[in-house]
Amino acid sequence: MDDSIDLTAFYSEGKIQPDEQPFPDVNPDVNQEIVLQLMDMGFTENASIKASIHTKNAGLESAANWILQHMDDADLNEPLPSQSTGAPTESKGIPPKEVRNGSGQYKLCAFISHMGSSPHSGHYVAHVKRDDGLWYIFNDEKVAISQNPPKSLGYLYMYKRD
Repeated sequence: MDDSIDLTAFYSEGKIQPDEQPFPDVNPDVNQEIVLQLMDMGFTENASIKASIHTKNAGLESAANWILQHMDDADLNEPLPSQSTGAPTESKGIPPKEVRNGSGQYKLCAFISHMGSSPHSGHYVAHVKRDDGLWYIFNDEKVAISQNPPKSLGYLYMYKRD
């Protein structure tokens, strides 16, 4: 496994490239007439909207049957998940100025490998490169400097951005 990787070739410019196809519109069509009729029958607005969407507005009977078949669903009356396109960091409380693209250069900082004759016997150990530039092996309660870490035998690799 390489000690460093460069992912800058995979950066997006934020626009659809000439060889790419746009995703279809994610906002589902809701037939308000069906929703209102279902609500007149006593169903909640959220259940009525979901029925209209899941039956592709096939009609009142199909939507009512869908609701009856899904009455036991725990989320039947819950609002639909938001279709917002806002930055995911906004919802996690991270100020936008702290989020950065940075470089596409990454360095190997750790990996997990297996010690044993087969996957059914033996155990997994962690190899971690510390700030001092040395590799350490974490084998249960034992920690030691790893002179020649088996990078080619890793199962899971962790990289850190430069």
